Amino acid sequence: MAKNNVVKMAEINFLCVNKKLRTKRMAPLLIKEVTRRVNLSGIWSAIYTSGDTFPTPFTDANYFHRSLNPKKNIETGFSSLASNETMAKYVKKMKLHDLKDINLIGEPRLMTSKDLPQVYALFKKQMETMQVHFKFSQQELSHHLMPQQGIVYTIVIENEQEKKITDFISFYNLPSQILK
Repeated sequence: MAKNNVVKMAEINFLCVNKKLRTKRMAPLLIKEVTRRVNLSGIWSAIYTSGDTFPTPFTDANYFHRSLNPKKNIETGFSSLASNETMAKYVKKMKLHDLKDINLIGEPRLMTSKDLPQVYALFKKQMETMQVHFKFSQQELSHHLMPQQGIVYTIVIENEQEKKITDFISFYNLPSQILK
């Protein structure tokens, strides 16, 4: 693929099949239907993640997440401890740092629509350091990043003297319940 070549792709981020249905070949059926719908839009490529290794992976990456209640997650079987790790060590590793311990230039706050042009510029600058990256318009990035209570949170750091956004972080809320 040539540098600066844009390929329209679908992104499949999370496909979940109930454990009882996994032996019924439900995942391949869902993948086939997603493929059909994407192809109807004239898109013939997709990027997706998997816990399994495929014969010719495009790339690989580590996925990091932080448990907010690690002890409960271990106790219920949602997460598991590494063989060489104690519960106390794991809880300490997952502990959130206090913001006052981080040397920030400016106060963190929720992103607003007036921040979008600066956040978009920071996003584009970072993406351009990658060989392969998303190419979003400002409107598309807004769709992904604009805070929505209970769903998406984007925090910006603004240098108050210069009135310039220096950093941002975005995350989404994925509520889950422990069944049985």
